Amino acid sequence: MLDTNIALATAGDDLAVTATGGNVMIANAITTGAGVDDRRTDLTGAGIILAGSETYLRSNIAVNASQDANVTMANAHDTFGLRAAGTLVAGTLFAGEDATFASSGSTTIMSVTAGDDIDVTAGGGATLRSATSLGNGADDRRIFLPGGSAFFTGENLTRSNIIVLAGGDVTLGNPPSALLPEVTAAATLAVRAGGAITASNVAAGEDIGFSSTGDTTIDKAKAGDDLELSAGGTIKILTSGATTGLGLDDRQADLTGAVIVLGGAETLGLSNVAVK
Repeated sequence: MLDTNIALATAGDDLAVTATGGNVMIANAITTGAGVDDRRTDLTGAGIILAGSETYLRSNIAVNASQDANVTMANAHDTFGLRAAGTLVAGTLFAGEDATFASSGSTTIMSVTAGDDIDVTAGGGATLRSATSLGNGADDRRIFLPGGSAFFTGENLTRSNIIVLAGGDVTLGNPPSALLPEVTAAATLAVRAGGAITASNVAAGEDIGFSSTGDTTIDKAKAGDDLELSAGGTIKILTSGATTGLGLDDRQADLTGAVIVLGGAETLGLSNVAVK
């Protein structure tokens, strides 16, 4: 099967890449938001059709690979979505709204900044060296990457969060820790791992919630509300685990189901560190 290779692509509205065979490799992808947003290219039939209503509102990047995906640089005016049926590797990425990643294998992200949510789902392990959710992006929708065409639905991750759900080990940050936090969520940072969690210099404006089936090791963590740790193995806090009491105290991350849910009544009143 042939690969899809893109050295540089710039679009005024949307950039959509779907590869039904082979890997996808993109060196640089940009959407500017300067283009007209009233139609979409239909590539599914016998011919190419430029008609019909726009299904990707605003200016987005959506990439779907039937095998591995590697994106070196990307700047999406609004939402960035990347799905790989194999492994997923990303370099330096920016999204004005959400940055969403889904892979059947492992996921490695060197640097990602999003105005709203950063959402990572990996069948294998997941590594985020640097990740920041700013809290200044629109918070009214979410992109889904089921395979084939991506689509948007209503927002179910209110506020600006970093969510990681992985079948294997999760690594956050880049030890040894820098002076500034390397993984920072404006609201909640929630991670569930089917292995170990290693976190170095992480912060959240509200809750930090970690759940692992293996060990959990933290070197510097600061939460505006609660820091809640659950592990099937050993929990180690090497330098510090702190809560400031400055974050909202009205919800809690539920890490027990098939997906991570941010909602429901707060069970940890005030601002606490809870280890179990």
